[in-house]
This record gives sequence, structure tokens and C-alpha cells, in this order.
Amino acid sequence: MSDPALIEVLQNEEVLAVSDDALGAEAVRLGDGAAGAADGSAGEIYVGALEHGGWAVVFFNRHWQPQNATLAVADCLRVGLQQQWQHWRQRHQMAGQSWAVRDLWTKTDNGTVTAGDHITVRAQAETAVMITLTPV
Repeated sequence: MSDPALIEVLQNEEVLAVSDDALGAEAVRLGDGAAGAADGSAGEIYVGALEHGGWAVVFFNRHWQPQNATLAVADCLRVGLQQQWQHWRQRHQMAGQSWAVRDLWTKTDNGTVTAGDHITVRAQAETAVMITLTPV
């Protein structure tokens, strides 16, 4: 296990923080493909609520070509509100809220979104993109 790229993945503190999140919420699979993709070619999208009122989102591209995947922020809202975390719902009112988007693998900030927005990512062949949405 001396591959530096593998060690970097296993020691990514931001990814580990999602895994260790105090809420302990399991991610929900939103299905195959991207929103509006006729062929469903974008792979799989998972969303999990986080203690701070945001979400972790993973886009899996299981295909041999790079793919775009799009997620409606409103789908994240539904995940947080459907799951039975009363304290989470009470503490994190969503009206007028905006969230900072951060790519955990590239460690880059990618702007902010609101409930009516969509997030589109490009996942290289047979890889995953992991982002967090953090309240601002």
C-alpha cells in the first residue's frame, strides 16, 4: 500500500469527516442517471443529510466514458425532510437558505446554490465525485 494516490484517498480528512458526521445518517440513493438524461447514462447519485444542516452527495460514474450528472438541490431538501430526524428539521430551517458547494476530492469551493438550483458535475470514467453542501 505504497501508492501515494491511494493513501491520499484513504487519508482525505474531508471525506473522513463526512463518514464520522455526528448525525450518522445513511445516504439515500436517488436513482440512476442525471435529471433529464434520456438514457440514464450518468450512473448513480446518493445524498445524505449532515449534522450542520447540509448534505454529502456522491455521483458514481460506472461507465467507461466521462459523464455529466445533474442533481436538483430540492432533491437534497426532500432527503433531509423525509428522514426522521426531528432535531435536524427543527434546527435547520430551509426557507431562503443557500449552501456552499465543495468538491471533497479536488478540495475546491464551487460557488453557492439555493433550493431552486441544480448542480451539474462531470465525473471521469469509472470514478466518483463527492461534494458537500454547507449552509452559508
